[in-house]
Amino acid sequence: MTVTEFATIGILPPNTNRSPSVQAFFQKVAQLQCAASGHPVLFFEDAADPASVYILAGWPDPDTHHKWIQGEGNKELLAEMLSQTEVKGMVHLQINFADFPTDVTKVRLARYSSQTLPPIAAEAIDSGPVTWKGAGRCVESNGSEIYRLQALRSSGELGEGPEGGTDDDTTVIEMIRLLW
Repeated sequence: MTVTEFATIGILPPNTNRSPSVQAFFQKVAQLQCAASGHPVLFFEDAADPASVYILAGWPDPDTHHKWIQGEGNKELLAEMLSQTEVKGMVHLQINFADFPTDVTKVRLARYSSQTLPPIAAEAIDSGPVTWKGAGRCVESNGSEIYRLQALRSSGELGEGPEGGTDDDTTVIEMIRLLW
């Protein structure tokens, strides 16, 4: 089973995710990372904050990804990105990326800090016309954080559910696919 990389990238002003140099950078990331991992790299913008870009990608395991991060190709990418973007966070999820539909247009991600999914929060994220869903523990948190993903292929709304932001132990992010 593969793992799913979930990375948060901030776009530094005056750049936006529509800037040609930023788009070219992300296209290069997708090409090099896909060659290294054997999986496509998907980019999404935060529906509430377009300056935040999320990467969903597959890796055979976290160690393979960390070796690639330490490699020369990725180091060159990191040097190139410093003037345009910053890495805000990156985790590996125990969600089989091979099952994730690559033709989705919207994704809702919920992160729970407890060991089990609270029933009310689970119902809230399960609303809307979902075409795929998966859940898995965060490898880096030793399983103390659980992530749930929902995917939607059409341009419809994800449905009622928690807004982006946080409450006591849940963070929900609604993401829109970036197609360059």
